[in-house]
Amino acid sequence: MRHPPLIIHGDDDRIVPLAASANETSKLVKDVTFEVYPGAPHGLSTVPECAGRSNADLLESARG
Repeated sequence: MRHPPLIIHGDDDRIVPLAASANETSKLVKDVTFEVYPGAPHGLSTVPECAGRSNADLLESARG
C-alpha cells in the first residue's frame, strides 16, 4: 500500500457496531489510522454533519 490504511467509523452505527468491526480491524491492520466520529451513524459520509470531516480525513490520508 502507498499509504497507511484509514479506518473511519461512527460510534452510533447501528448496522455494523463499532465494537464488532472497526475496533477489531484496527488491531489487525499494521500502521492503521483509526478515527471514531462521535454520534456518527452508518453511512456517515452521506450525513452533512460528518461529510466535511470525512472528506478532509480521506484527503489527508491520501496525501500521506
